[in-house]
Amino acid sequence: MLKTGLVFFLLVIELLVYYSYGGLASYPLRLLMYCSILYWYYAKKRDIFNFTDKLFFGSSVFSIISPLPVYFLGIAAGKTFELALIMMGYFFIIRIYQVEGSKIILSDKHNTFINIFIPYIIMPCGFFIAVILPLTSIATTILTGIYLLLLLYMLVLSAFLPFPERSKLYISLAMFFLVLASGANAYRMYVSHFPFDYGAVRIATTLFRFFFFLGIFYRADQQIGRSFLAQKRLAQKR
Repeated sequence: MLKTGLVFFLLVIELLVYYSYGGLASYPLRLLMYCSILYWYYAKKRDIFNFTDKLFFGSSVFSIISPLPVYFLGIAAGKTFELALIMMGYFFIIRIYQVEGSKIILSDKHNTFINIFIPYIIMPCGFFIAVILPLTSIATTILTGIYLLLLLYMLVLSAFLPFPERSKLYISLAMFFLVLASGANAYRMYVSHFPFDYGAVRIATTLFRFFFFLGIFYRADQQIGRSFLAQKRLAQKR
C-alpha cells in the first residue's frame, strides 16, 4: 500500500511540475516513478526472474525513454520517434502474451463478439475512422493505422491469457486504461486540446503501467498452481 501511494504521489508531483515548468523539468519524476515500480518488481522476483520478467523490463524501458525524442528533436520528428519507441514496447508486451500461452481461439463466437470484438476492435476502429482519420494527413494516417493494428492485436491477445482471475482482471484494467490513454492522446494531438488533457493522458498511462505490472506480477499464482499440481502427480506416481 505504501509503495502504491508513493507511485501516485510521484505522479501528482510530476503533473504539478509539468504545468509549472514544462515537460523536460517533469521528466525526472516520471523516470523516478517508473524506476520505483521496476525496483519493487525486481525485489519481489529476483529469485524467480525469468524470460517474461525480462520482457516486462524491456517494455518498461521503451516506455521510460519514449518522451525524450520530443524534448531534443522537436515536435514533428520527436513525435514520430516517440510513436516508434512506444510500438517497440508493445512488441515486447505481445511477446509476453505469446510466451505466457495466449492463443486467439474463436470457439464461442457469440461471447467472442460481445466481449472481445466490440470493446477491443470495433470501438477503437470506430473512433479512429470517425474522429481521427478525417483530420490527419496521409503520412499521419499511415503511422496511426500501424499503431492501431499493433494495439488491436495486443488487446485481443490479452483477452486469451491463461492467467489466474486476479491477474486477468489487472490485465483487463491495464488494457482499458491503455485504450483510454491512446484515444485521449490522439484527440488532443489531432482534434483539439481540452482542459487538463496532458494530465488525463498521464494518469491513464500510469494506471495502464501500474495494472499491467500487477497483472504480470500476480501471474505467479498460476505458475505456483501448476508447480503444486506437478508435485502432487509425482507424489501419486511414487
